[in-house]
Amino acid sequence: RDLHSFPTRRSSDLIKITGHNKEIKIAEFSKTDDKILATYSFDNNIKIWNFEELFTICNISLSNKTNITAILVYKNHVFYFDI
Repeated sequence: RDLHSFPTRRSSDLIKITGHNKEIKIAEFSKTDDKILATYSFDNNIKIWNFEELFTICNISLSNKTNITAILVYKNHVFYFDI
């Protein structure tokens, strides 16, 4: 699926990225590197993106029973919360 109308931190431009098979539920920029974006989708995947060049750095596949409610990207770590 596409992630539409997503504003960047550095400009008012909107971009579109593709890669998930279902709708995006959560999108969160890294707290330490504004080029890194994490997305979680209803396809039960977390994708880590190089937001500047729009490519996937990493994909984390989760169980179908997972219900992620928050993502935190800090330095070289991805934290996700299933509450």
